[in-house]
Amino acid sequence: MTYQIPVDLRDRINKLDRFYAKHANCYTIDYDQVKEAILGRIETDKNGKQTVVDSLDQAYKAQVIEDGKQEDKVRLAQISHIMEIGKDVFSKLDETDNELKRTAKERALGAIFYRLIRLLNLYKTPVVYAPSYFKRLTQAVVGEAEVNSSLVKVIMSRFQIKDLDEAGSMITPDNPKAKSLDRLSIIMCCNAYKEHLEKARDRYNYVVKDKEYFTHLDNIIRRAKAIVDPETKVVNPLLAQFQYVLFIRNFNHVLEEKWSEIATILTLFKADLIKLQTTNNDTTPASIMKVLIKHCPDVAFATYIKNNVLVNVDFQDMSTFDKKCKEMLEVCYEYSLIALCLTVLKFTEGKKNYEVLHTAINDALMRSPQNGLDHQDIINAYTVLQDSITLMERTSVFELWGGKETFEQILDKQAAAAKQKLPKVDEEIKSFAMI
Repeated sequence: MTYQIPVDLRDRINKLDRFYAKHANCYTIDYDQVKEAILGRIETDKNGKQTVVDSLDQAYKAQVIEDGKQEDKVRLAQISHIMEIGKDVFSKLDETDNELKRTAKERALGAIFYRLIRLLNLYKTPVVYAPSYFKRLTQAVVGEAEVNSSLVKVIMSRFQIKDLDEAGSMITPDNPKAKSLDRLSIIMCCNAYKEHLEKARDRYNYVVKDKEYFTHLDNIIRRAKAIVDPETKVVNPLLAQFQYVLFIRNFNHVLEEKWSEIATILTLFKADLIKLQTTNNDTTPASIMKVLIKHCPDVAFATYIKNNVLVNVDFQDMSTFDKKCKEMLEVCYEYSLIALCLTVLKFTEGKKNYEVLHTAINDALMRSPQNGLDHQDIINAYTVLQDSITLMERTSVFELWGGKETFEQILDKQAAAAKQKLPKVDEEIKSFAMI
């Protein structure tokens, strides 16, 4: 194999949305900026006394004074909740772990985005769940909110947001780094925020008291996810591509579940097989299959394990059983993911504006013309994926394709085409690898 599979392939596929966001040039802001914008920074005077300065609540109070208004108790309660989230996600965090930092930042930003959009909603009630909702909301409301909401001003400025989604620059703080807040960032961060809240539902009194809190949060995420505007019928290309990112990630999650199930089956199978060998030294294929089926949910599951996982096992020397099974499980897992990505790449080849998806997938796979799959590996990967799909009972994973059967037809067609074009596949794969 000329292609060097990343040692962290599973993790990279789980983070495919982040590769995608990077190449889609989505809203970005540094971890330290978010942390400081919410919690402020600590300053030490000449006597060694430490004081928190420029926290979110302090910035709001200063803005209220500048606007010639009075502090709003409701806004202060909302800010207090955001700061409570900030303290929870940022405190005691191992800041040498970039993954933990990214997760903490996304959760905190989710709380910020939720409040910003809820504030904008106060000035105009949307009539449809559509992409145009964000555009109209920004064009018709942000200017008004800028004038009337001190908290909107503070959030826009401190988090370097100039506008929402496809709208023009309605608000531009005196910061050349300010950029649009895209709907993909809203989806990712609000989902991260929601996951955090769901793990600690009773911790945040502000959320507990608001019986509609999760409903409002779900509505924000749902509106952001709308791909086709029902009014203009315009498709948002970034969100259309993002469906395939979610499909690959969801498929990976199901694979993880199945491989965990297989690992449990193999442990039980090994114990029973050793007993059988000790009793009557029986290692015939029929006897082995009988023991395997005993621990599998069905014959198809047992057949998959026999044909794909146990192929290199020497049943006369069980000392190598665990090592051989682990190796083959890893090969099958990696080949399944690679073929899954190849299937999506090939299926979307030639589609207009799908460059971001292709770049993100190849980045996650660490593929390039210099690090490409040879033809036999491509065929092997397709074959393994065809087998792996037989384990998938959760057909909802294939909803994007119109069902599991439709996806299998697409996969089978690609696999057959690869086998028929032996001399041409290498160049063909390399050509679309960098699309």
